[in-house]
Amino acid sequence: MTKKTGIEFDKSDTEVLLVCHDCGGTWRAFAWTLAEAEKSAEAHEERAHPGYTGGIRQRLDKRHAKRRERAAKR
Repeated sequence: MTKKTGIEFDKSDTEVLLVCHDCGGTWRAFAWTLAEAEKSAEAHEERAHPGYTGGIRQRLDKRHAKRRERAAKR
């Protein structure tokens, strides 16, 4: 069985639940929006996993790059 790593985002129509598997699932958070969830996840990674180069930072960088790409096509 493969062990989960990183922060899992469990999205519904109204909220986002977060679980950090690198902390053994002991860190959990709640947010109303995906943007709030990403901020919370990023802050957690910076506090609890300093120097970690994967995870939420890569996710945000990819999302911003896609937005810039779509904006450039307009």
